[in-house]
Amino acid sequence: MSAQPLDRPIRSILTGRQAHLAQGDARAVRIDRDYGPFGAAADTGAAAQAALAALVPEGGELWLVEGEAWPLPPGTREVKRAILTQMVAEGPPPEPRADDPFIVPLGEANAAEMTALAEHAKPGPWGPKTHLWSLFRGA
Repeated sequence: MSAQPLDRPIRSILTGRQAHLAQGDARAVRIDRDYGPFGAAADTGAAAQAALAALVPEGGELWLVEGEAWPLPPGTREVKRAILTQMVAEGPPPEPRADDPFIVPLGEANAAEMTALAEHAKPGPWGPKTHLWSLFRGA
């Protein structure tokens, strides 16, 4: 059975359509630190794990999102473990109504407000460039 992209979501995006945001090499990748803390090794072998460890910033963190237990890279320690719920949409999201003045696309001009909201609400990791990662909408 072949692996599906959602089996290893971080590895899939950083070696696929969002590879331009990746740092590292074929053994291990992480997203540019300005976008967030996510990373993934190619496999559980020693070379891949060492390459992943090299991508953890000193005093910083790297978040792994794996569907099964994953070894810690050498020289690192686990500080938090959480359960994630992975959801798959049944179809495309509904388009906002063109006449709805309260739902607007957000961009660079809204970056400071988006960051302030993220720092207040703490929905997950937020870096200086997270607002550029995808389309955000606001009210």
